[in-house]
Amino acid sequence: MRCRRVHVEDATETGGANRVEQLANAFASALLMPARIVEVAGDWRSLRGDALAAQLNATADRLEVTASALLWRLVSLNLLEKAEARAVPADAIRNNGRPTGLFAEDRDSKRPLFSKRFVEIVARAVDEGRVSVRKIAGLLGLSVDDLGDLFAAHGVPAPYAL
Repeated sequence: MRCRRVHVEDATETGGANRVEQLANAFASALLMPARIVEVAGDWRSLRGDALAAQLNATADRLEVTASALLWRLVSLNLLEKAEARAVPADAIRNNGRPTGLFAEDRDSKRPLFSKRFVEIVARAVDEGRVSVRKIAGLLGLSVDDLGDLFAAHGVPAPYAL
């Protein structure tokens, strides 16, 4: 009998489909976002609205995690109420507040939104027929042409002809 795996990208307040996944997420969260670091990163209880979203995005960038994961870590540490966490618009913290698309505007330069290693894995998955070009482009929020540009930006040969 094959075990069915569910693939989830979003951080949620429940932390996963089953208890093992919840415990694994809690462990990873504590490892990547230690309480002592998160506590001093902001006056979380006093922040609201745009100020909260901005602080979440900035702190998440420094910790190299998603703002959504940080949001629920704050709730688990009792640094933020669940009601406040639910009030944060998902669009305000998606991609840590950066615009979607192939490149994110950095202060002084343009840098790809995805790492070279990730792009290499995507290329291999497409090349091996594990995922279609249209499917991966849709999952990444890119057009097929943008996906080709993403491969080129990292010097990864596109696994398909345009």
